[in-house]
Amino acid sequence: MKNAATILMISLCLAGCATKRYGRAVAPSELEVSTYDCRELEIEISKVHAFQQQIKDGSKTNLASVMGWMGDFGIGNAMERSAAEKSASDRLAQLIAAQGDKSCPANGA
Repeated sequence: MKNAATILMISLCLAGCATKRYGRAVAPSELEVSTYDCRELEIEISKVHAFQQQIKDGSKTNLASVMGWMGDFGIGNAMERSAAEKSASDRLAQLIAAQGDKSCPANGA
């Protein structure tokens, strides 16, 4: 009985530390927006797309997913992923708006 309680306690402690971390895409600064040319904006947009793919790849089920689910039914992982996706979509929208302001051709054409 004591061993079962110890195992349960260790599992719960590990579950609390198992929330995945995706990072954040930082909004472009005024200086970036004003100095980037169309080519640089396209490069930054491709970086955001790569970050979005990392989020998608990182959301696959692994030990951290299972432990996170045990600790909080996956709420922490879902919140972390949502925040990362929002930061990426916000940066992407700002970069696309900057492209429009600079009259850049669509899709780097």
